[in-house]
Amino acid sequence: MRQPDLIPDFVTALRESVESAKFLRKGNAFLPADLKRWKLSKSFGKVMVALAKRLRLPLEEQVANTCPSVYKCGSRQIVDYVLGPRERPVIYCELETLNRAQLYLFWDPPGMPKSESENKLWHYYVTLAKAYQRRAESPRYFVWLLVLPDHPVERYQIWDFEPDFGFFQPKFRKQFMHLIRQSPYRFYDPMIKLAAREFLTKNKEVWFRRADDKAWEPKWIAPGTLQHRCELVFITLTGRELVLSRGRDLFDAAKEQRVSVRWK
Repeated sequence: MRQPDLIPDFVTALRESVESAKFLRKGNAFLPADLKRWKLSKSFGKVMVALAKRLRLPLEEQVANTCPSVYKCGSRQIVDYVLGPRERPVIYCELETLNRAQLYLFWDPPGMPKSESENKLWHYYVTLAKAYQRRAESPRYFVWLLVLPDHPVERYQIWDFEPDFGFFQPKFRKQFMHLIRQSPYRFYDPMIKLAAREFLTKNKEVWFRRADDKAWEPKWIAPGTLQHRCELVFITLTGRELVLSRGRDLFDAAKEQRVSVRWK
């Protein structure tokens, strides 16, 4: 029996919870000045508590999602928010603000092995792999909340300029910094979704460990077919809007849905 799609309700609950959060100061709490003092990451849990109540789902914060060493993706991911029972989670939700909603978090740097990459999409992969092995139940949705204002912002840390990642050549620093600061959303949002689309479609086969953990075996994956089990979802808060982009659509910009945020 097909389960109902919860993402429209999630977006509605998120919009209502964000709009009602006075401490967000009509979106100004997302700007670089507050990020420096970690104010947002400490207080955004209030938004998620309100959201969970609206969805009538239990909520846990900072939940460990272990990564078997054979996948070489680190020992664990700490999921910011888990909605639903721990043994049968419904939604994993990660919040990425300006200093995290960048390429280094969603794309493997050129020439860098996966084990040293900061690409968090490998956590999505390992979550599916564990479900395939029946080690743990995967959530129905793996949601990233990206905070990327669509208006000028002050200077903030752009990790993609760091030599260890190598995404942008130093000679483009001034030009790219100007573009980023004019609108982090217009610069980063399409590139992050391109990275996710590439991640889902670049391989005709994905190799998981067998259920007995004694060998690798291929799992045939046509583009997008894993999305019925655990859909990868991006919801971007631009300041005035929530922009929903879904893995089942391979993050096609023409299929994105926009919901206005009316700050109170």
